[in-house]
Amino acid sequence: SQWPSSSKPSPSGSSRPSPRRPPAPKPSDRQSASEPLESDEAESARKLPVRMISSVDQCNSLVERLLGSSHHSIAVDCEGAKLGRFGKLSLVQLATDDEVYLVDVCTGGPSVVGCLAPLFSDRDLVKVFHDCREDSSVLLHRYGIPLNAVFDTQVGFSAWLERKGLETYQASIAE
Repeated sequence: SQWPSSSKPSPSGSSRPSPRRPPAPKPSDRQSASEPLESDEAESARKLPVRMISSVDQCNSLVERLLGSSHHSIAVDCEGAKLGRFGKLSLVQLATDDEVYLVDVCTGGPSVVGCLAPLFSDRDLVKVFHDCREDSSVLLHRYGIPLNAVFDTQVGFSAWLERKGLETYQASIAE
């Protein structure tokens, strides 16, 4: 890792060393959501390498690499049949600025999902989901994996609509 590690436990209570991540960029340094991507930025986004993860060893290596990196956040999405408390998970998609990882649960089995527990429970790395209710439910109830440090873009969008005085809608988990 290029960032020195601290020997104190992370806020999540784990004994793994926490990397010293550089400070997150200031909002003024980021591109506005209303500004279109320049063509070279859009082109580079399409060229991210995609890595298939289908074994426990590959998944453990991935989790170790991500937790030891300087990334402040990762994007996450889960796919499967009837996700939720009784759903069946088939794919976990993870993305950083550099790479996309597809964790194949059908091939790797439940133990490959279990390897993701330290990543999902880590309090230092923000996990960005869109409407994570069903994803979080399947991870917790089928695999015993709680999520920490989550940013849900659906909730953020609803808050933005509310601040603008616009009508918000979010279906209940029962719908």
